[in-house]
Amino acid sequence: MNKQSLSLEWINSFQQAVKQDQEFLWIAKHMNCTFLWKVGSESFLFKIEQGNILSITSPTWNDSWDFSIEGTQEAWNKFLKQPPPPLYNDLLGMVTRLPECELNGNRLMAMQYMRSLTRLFTIAREVQGDVKI
Repeated sequence: MNKQSLSLEWINSFQQAVKQDQEFLWIAKHMNCTFLWKVGSESFLFKIEQGNILSITSPTWNDSWDFSIEGTQEAWNKFLKQPPPPLYNDLLGMVTRLPECELNGNRLMAMQYMRSLTRLFTIAREVQGDVKI
């Protein structure tokens, strides 16, 4: 795996922004899942309970997750731009319309949490700092 492209400082800023986001806290209050965010060859494992991010780590062989949201580095760079270009502004649109993005695993669970996931990734777009992936 390459050196992490998202800095530890950015990840900490992101977690703090999520903890302070009233919209996310309201819509995700029943969100309980573990999901993988795959950016090219790099992966981030999110553990969420009752809308609180317990951890964001690099997955190990012993870890498992409910679903994964995957895309190329180029696709995520476009998504995280302010403002994002057409087709890269919506998480669900990306994983259903772009061949370089995928939603794998328990799709039913992912769709049940799609509104929360959409807000979570919108917050990721809003966090400043070393976010070039």
